[in-house]
Amino acid sequence: GTPLSDDENAFYDAVGGAASINTKSDCLKKLMQQQVEEGSLTRHEIDRLLAQVCEKIDSLDEDIDAALQKSQEKKVAKLNMQKEKAETRKKMLEGLTAVVPQKLKHEPQILKLKKMLKPLLKLEASSKGRLLSVKETKQMTEMEEMQEEIEELEEASRGWFEDDDAFHVRLEASRKKLSAAVGSVSKASAGKKKAAPRSAKSAPNWVTPGGLASKQAARGKKSTKKNSRSNGGSAFSAMMMDSDSDSD
Repeated sequence: GTPLSDDENAFYDAVGGAASINTKSDCLKKLMQQQVEEGSLTRHEIDRLLAQVCEKIDSLDEDIDAALQKSQEKKVAKLNMQKEKAETRKKMLEGLTAVVPQKLKHEPQILKLKKMLKPLLKLEASSKGRLLSVKETKQMTEMEEMQEEIEELEEASRGWFEDDDAFHVRLEASRKKLSAAVGSVSKASAGKKKAAPRSAKSAPNWVTPGGLASKQAARGKKSTKKNSRSNGGSAFSAMMMDSDSDSD
């Protein structure tokens, strides 16, 4: 590897780079616990944490019943304290108001491409069942390239440890917001347009859409091979459960 420069080494030390993994983990758990207590959670995160705390309460009920059958009074008392804490946490989560999911990192670039894409989508819909001119075929190719770039920007906006479920929530929220933004821009621009005078033009060159269709088919195959992340529990919720266990 390449040695760090003096500035890089100073930054590394300033952010706790020399600290142990356990120290960093404890610090991260405290920050996550603070996020929960402040109520800075999306609906997806609240629902996931509620499911976990309900599962923990059910597990504690089973342990309490088993301890009662064995007359383990001290253990029963300890388990009841843990259950009371879990139920308090459940009420707190149920009373939270979900925040809006964090926007995608590359949302501005995606919005710009979607605005450029809208007229091309209209052209694609209107061109079905007829031959395409050379200019229209070129525009359809540009449309496909834009769609591919949007998909790449969306995937590049995924967080390092973000699982499929959490990312899907943010992605759908972003798509809905951007669709509304593109629609409002289109309505505003439509009101300013004036009918242009018609002029005689030479007949355009026409081509069959076979080449375009083959490229669209190839693109469809490409999209089916997109890498998917593991659907295991998110790092956030998993560490929050570890935090609860540590504090019991």
